[in-house]
Amino acid sequence: MPRMDQAPPSQSLIKQLLIGDGRIGKTHYAAEAAKHFNVLYINGDANTVATLRKQPVEVLRNIYAINVGDTVMGGLRDSKFIDFMQEFTTNIKVRWNDTEERVANRADTGEIWEITPSRMDHTCLLVLDSWTALVDSIMLQAARANNVILETASTHDMRPVYQSAGLKATSILQCIKALRCHVLVLAHPDEYEHKTAPEGRAVKDIKEKDLIVDWTKMIPKSTSKPHGMQIGRFFTDVGWMELSPAGTERRINFKAKNDRIAGGHFAECKSTTEYSFANLVTEVGGDVMAKPAPIDSWFNLIPALAPGETPVEAAPKVLDGIKPTGIAGLTGLGKKAAAA
Repeated sequence: MPRMDQAPPSQSLIKQLLIGDGRIGKTHYAAEAAKHFNVLYINGDANTVATLRKQPVEVLRNIYAINVGDTVMGGLRDSKFIDFMQEFTTNIKVRWNDTEERVANRADTGEIWEITPSRMDHTCLLVLDSWTALVDSIMLQAARANNVILETASTHDMRPVYQSAGLKATSILQCIKALRCHVLVLAHPDEYEHKTAPEGRAVKDIKEKDLIVDWTKMIPKSTSKPHGMQIGRFFTDVGWMELSPAGTERRINFKAKNDRIAGGHFAECKSTTEYSFANLVTEVGGDVMAKPAPIDSWFNLIPALAPGETPVEAAPKVLDGIKPTGIAGLTGLGKKAAAA
């Protein structure tokens, strides 16, 4: 192993957790990173499409977006987001049916995207939008596994759900931490309250409403408030997106404070331009390219089969960042998008 002053830029990775209210600009911030990185955008939120479309064509061609948000079919909501993330964090290759927007199976004839997460490197950025949506999907999956109906569950019913969901969320975070590419996870705020019993009384002997709040801390929303308190350890940097007092400038605040989790390599509050993702990578000694590198090592496209065509005839080809079918839902960021 080389001395730290000889460590290659490829080892200088940013794993950023960015917390902020909805509609404050987190998606726009993430998309701008495509000026310098190939961005695999895992989208679980419904309102991301319009924001991505506002980016210049030269930025769009470097974004490979997969729409994995939970959907409702026949009045029943699925858990597509966590289903995809389980594939992504446990399999050597992830096969995604982009035609039908679901994890692919062997018999699929639609357009298949093959992703090899372990081959994503410092030229790539994985964006997870958002941790909140993923948590909702995890909770739904955990509730069904424990035969619990979330809408009517009691505190006692929810205990195995919280435990199961917390373990699942932690497993995904461990995989994110181990990836050899940059990561940006977008999250929403929650508040943790540390409570104690009044002097002379045991916690078990009093009701929740009678406990005294010792202190509070702002955290990212997760499977539980205690889990949200611990999530920062999986990231190199935890920042909060804020608006300037006049509301005219978006800023990222990494300042460590007693009332919220934050910190990492950076310790100031600066504009999103000064603290762009590319600038963060540069400040820790990482490589930032003027033009993103080819993606053939980790991303292949298998075209949809024509009637009578066999899988062998539909050989994989490499996407160059321009998807020929144009905008179709979220995933088509291509030539038709450029024309529009």
